[in-house]
Formats: sequence, structure tokens, C-alpha cells
Amino acid sequence: MSIQNERQLRNTRTKLADLEAEYRRISEAAESKPNAQTTELTLRSLGTVMKQLKEEIAQYETRRVNRTG
Repeated sequence: MSIQNERQLRNTRTKLADLEAEYRRISEAAESKPNAQTTELTLRSLGTVMKQLKEEIAQYETRRVNRTG
């Protein structure tokens, strides 16, 4: 997927913020349940999606800067 416009950029940033909040919530809850494999896999999955969204935002912002000169 590639961000095509400002609306998609805003939506992607909102989704990223939601995922980051969920990641923090799960991480904090995991402190009381160490070594839980499900928690570890969930955090890894969320981390992967967050990284992808950050890359998409960076790519869009780079294209936007290049278009405006």
C-alpha cells in the first residue's frame, strides 16, 4: 500500500498512534505475565505493522517534498 494524498496520510498517522498506544498497553500488561508467548508474538506483529506505517509515511513525505521542490 502507498499513501496517495493528505487524507490517507492523516488516517495512517491516526492508525499508527492507535497501534503505538495498544503496543504500550500490552507491554505494560505483560510485565505482570512475563514470558507469555502470545504477548510476545502480538507485540512483534504490532511492531511490524507500525514499522510499515512509518515507512509509508516517510515515503509519502519524501514524494511530497520532491514535488514541491
